[in-house]
Amino acid sequence: MIFTNLIKQKNGKKFLHIDNTYINYEVKLEKNKKIIKYIIFNNIKFNCQINIKKIFPIQLQCINDGNSKIYKYTVDDIINSIDTIYIFDNCIFHEDTVLSDKNIIFKNCKFNKAINADYKSKFYNCEFKEIKKPINILGGKINILEIKNQTFNEKFYINRQDEDNDKTVEIETLEICQTTFKDKFKLHNCKIKKLSIKDTDFEKDADFFKCEFSQNIDEKDKNIYFKNINFNDLVIFDEAVFKEKVYFNYVTFNGYVNFRKATFEKGLDLELANIKNDINFYGIDIKDISNISQETYRVIKYQFEKIGNKINSNTYHILELNKNRQNIWNKEEINFDLFQRGIVSLLHFITSKHSQSWILPLFWIFLIGIITENIVSNMGFKISFDYLNHTIQYMSLLTPKDMFCGNNIVFIFNKISLGYLYYQFLTAVRKDTRK
Repeated sequence: MIFTNLIKQKNGKKFLHIDNTYINYEVKLEKNKKIIKYIIFNNIKFNCQINIKKIFPIQLQCINDGNSKIYKYTVDDIINSIDTIYIFDNCIFHEDTVLSDKNIIFKNCKFNKAINADYKSKFYNCEFKEIKKPINILGGKINILEIKNQTFNEKFYINRQDEDNDKTVEIETLEICQTTFKDKFKLHNCKIKKLSIKDTDFEKDADFFKCEFSQNIDEKDKNIYFKNINFNDLVIFDEAVFKEKVYFNYVTFNGYVNFRKATFEKGLDLELANIKNDINFYGIDIKDISNISQETYRVIKYQFEKIGNKINSNTYHILELNKNRQNIWNKEEINFDLFQRGIVSLLHFITSKHSQSWILPLFWIFLIGIITENIVSNMGFKISFDYLNHTIQYMSLLTPKDMFCGNNIVFIFNKISLGYLYYQFLTAVRKDTRK
C-alpha cells in the first residue's frame, strides 16, 4: 500500500509539511516492516516510541487497485509494534537523533548532527556531514559507513566500551578518507570486514580498542593499509586483531602509541611510518614472523630498549639479524663486502642462532675438540679414556702448544675457533640477564 500527498514540493519532490518536518509522499507498509522514505527531520528526537508518537496525525491519500480514498493516519498506525522493523530510506536528520528500543535500519541517510543508536540499529550507505555535536553509535550492525571530505569538531564514538556497553559491532565496510577529527575518535570492539583509512588527520586521541580488521576494501590486495595519516595525540590499538598484513604507510605518530596485546596474524610493516614518540608493543603476538621487514624488527627492538625491556629487545634483535642474513643471501648480486657480511652472519647463526642458544656453542666446542684430537693423533675416532681426555684438553683455551705436535695450523685453528665459540656461549648465556 502506497500513501501519497501532493501538498508541497521541495527540491523537485513532493512533501507534506508538518511542524518543521518535511515528510515525503511515500511511506510504504510491508509485513513487519515500515519503510519511511524521503523524510527530513528538523526538530524531531526519537527517544523510544513515546517521542515518535508526538508527531500529530497526518492525512494521506490511499491509492489501492485504482480506487482513491482519503484516510486519516497517526504515527501510531505507522509505528505500531515494538517488534516491528523500521526502515528509514533516504532520510535527513538535521537535529540530535536518539534511537533506542527499536530494530531500525538506515539506508542512504544523512546525519548532520549527533546520533545515538542502540545495538539493534543497522546503517547502509549512510553519510555523515559536518557535525558540530558528538556522534555516538552504540552496538548494532553497520553495512557501509563512508566518511569522506568531512570535518568533525566534536567527539566521534562508535561503540564506546564502558560499564554499560560491552557489545560487539559488525561493520561490513568502513571507509574514512580526507577527513579531520578535531576531537577524540573511538572505534571500540568492532569486527570490520573491509577497511580503508587514508588522507586523514586525528587531532586528538584515536582509539581502536579491541577491533578486528579482516582485510582491505580492495579485493585485489587484501593487505590492510593506513595511508597518509597524521595521529597527533595518543593512538590505541590495544587487543586489536589484524587478519592480514597491516601497513602504516606515510603515517605520522606524533604522540604515544599503544599496541598492547595486539595480534598480527600475517605480520606488520612500519618501514614508512614516522615515529616521533614511544610505542608500547607489550604482549604483541606476531603469528607470521617471516613476513616482517628488517626495519620493522629494528623499530620494535628499539622501542623495547627505550623502556629497558632487554628480554623482548633481544628477541626482536635476533629476528632482525635473521632477516638481515636472509636479505644478504637473497640479493641477485653479491659483492665482496656483502660476501664478508654474509659469512659472518651465517657463522653467527649456525654457531649460536644469533646468540639465542647457549647449547649450540657447547656442541661446536666439543666438535672442535674431536676434530683437533683426530688431526693431531691421526688415530681416527676411537672411544677410550685417553681419547676423551685429549678431546677435553683440546676444548680448552689453555691447552699448551706442545700438545699440537708442532702443527701450527691446527693450533691457530683451534684457538681462534674456541675463542669465538666461548664468546658466543657467554653472549647467549647473558643475553637475558645483563642490565
